[in-house]
Amino acid sequence: ESIIDIPTNEQNLTNKLERAANKIFEVFYYCISQYECRQQLIWQYQAWPDENKPSVCNKCDNCIKRIANKPKLLDGKDEIMKLLEVVEFLSQEEQVSPDDVVDVFRGGKTARVKQKKWDTLPIYPSEKKRC
Repeated sequence: ESIIDIPTNEQNLTNKLERAANKIFEVFYYCISQYECRQQLIWQYQAWPDENKPSVCNKCDNCIKRIANKPKLLDGKDEIMKLLEVVEFLSQEEQVSPDDVVDVFRGGKTARVKQKKWDTLPIYPSEKKRC
């Protein structure tokens, strides 16, 4: 089946578009990946279900970059949960922008934060917990 085949009904068209979008996303992810081994990325795309994942090659551009930069994997779970709490709380108000969410999450002292008294909320980070 070719991506340019004309689907016979709306559901087939939707399925075909979803598959095409997923393929585009996979190519995009391959391109923006900075530290994942290219060999492993290609394997993920082409692997059979029971096939073993290859070890990192340490030769591709991403492996060389990973070795040189020594990136650290950080656990951002607490920050994500806090951000979701801020979004949930602020979404109850009208006309809240993404910038407002960021300002409250980071503990910003903008005029809008002060005007809305968001800096007095229990979700507002203390001095030592600001990003």
